[in-house]
Amino acid sequence: MKQMTFADAEYAGKRKQTRKELFLIEMDRMRSINPTCPSAG
Repeated sequence: MKQMTFADAEYAGKRKQTRKELFLIEMDRMRSINPTCPSAG
């Protein structure tokens, strides 16, 4: 893997999140609120 440049790092912080990323973030948030939910691992 090549080293990330400053431009790459800046773009990574500004790019729009995909629906999948938003869904996974929401699931992690819900699991932290209700730890009794079964995890998939």
